[in-house]
Amino acid sequence: MTVTGWNISMNEPRSRSVYFVSESTGITAEAYGHSLLSQFADIDFITRYTPFINTRDKAQALSNEIAHRAESEGQQPIVFATMIDEEINNVLKHADCHYFELFDRFMEDLAAAVGAEPNHKSGISHGLVNPDRYEARIDTINYALSNDDGMRLNKFDQADVIMIGVSRSGK
Repeated sequence: MTVTGWNISMNEPRSRSVYFVSESTGITAEAYGHSLLSQFADIDFITRYTPFINTRDKAQALSNEIAHRAESEGQQPIVFATMIDEEINNVLKHADCHYFELFDRFMEDLAAAVGAEPNHKSGISHGLVNPDRYEARIDTINYALSNDDGMRLNKFDQADVIMIGVSRSGK
């Protein structure tokens, strides 16, 4: 079968290395990348989550890793990234990979639609701008996980809200 210049055998199981890369948590790159990859059910994607690539040195080290993987696998890895910093973005853009910077694909058109320039700050959508608020959010999640299903009855006095219901009911 030929699809836009690709010769694809439908009988062979295939695998591809995929990196989710970000200067911050990487949640956006991972979620959006997984959504896109879900459209290719017959391919086994081997994923690597690489958050906090926030210096040129870290970007260069990752670029070197990607080059080694490309050489050892005989095909370029796929990289989904959310990189605000242009210098870091340029290092990865020139790595031996298929590079998809997710913000670049939309930012210019979105800025025109909104009628304003983006602020180009990393980590805003996941609360990393305010470290105290982010830490409180993480503490809340950790509390909920460690006290789920009444596992620690002696910690209820620390709760702001107590939900009661059948286990696994989506409380």
